[in-house]
Amino acid sequence: MPSTLRDRLRHEFDHALATIFARPPVAPPAERGLDAAAKARVARLVRVDDAGEVAAQALYRGQAFFARRPELAAGLHESGAEEEAHLLGCRSRLAALGARPSLLGPVWYAGGWLSGAFFALLGDRTSLGYLEETERRVVRHLEDHLRQLPAEDVATRTLLERMRAEEEGHAHRAHAAGARALPAPLGTLMGMAARVMTTLAARL
Repeated sequence: MPSTLRDRLRHEFDHALATIFARPPVAPPAERGLDAAAKARVARLVRVDDAGEVAAQALYRGQAFFARRPELAAGLHESGAEEEAHLLGCRSRLAALGARPSLLGPVWYAGGWLSGAFFALLGDRTSLGYLEETERRVVRHLEDHLRQLPAEDVATRTLLERMRAEEEGHAHRAHAAGARALPAPLGTLMGMAARVMTTLAARL
């Protein structure tokens, strides 16, 4: 791991670029099981999920950067590795659908990193509380997308179900590690921010 602050910041910048411009390691075959309208509908859903994974990568990095306990930082990086797999899965699915990720990737990354850093500076338990609440909202969001998928789209359903299970695991780990419940008004603000993000990511 980088030792100096300058090296750590450079490492964060490199990770941001790698996340925003991530590509699947293998080009997936084109989707042939859905008609054009279904492809467009699914692509909008997956584009939103992809934007969420960009933000999640950044969130974990921002939290780990300012975590006070080394073991917490290590756990955040471990969960971030799972989020990276989710991101590559979304990128692969978008490519198969002939669609692109959100054009606002840098915005999602910056917002995720800064929010993670902010809550980490408030203390590890508050940071874990923010993480737990975020992941529980992500689980509900994925469940909503699963309900909207065409029945014949097995590939996207399999991806989102795996993501949902692992996001639930992240929330449980945060709770077990001592997450502090967030004030209700903050939850309202998180919901408003999520609606703005999903609307923009679906279109842009």
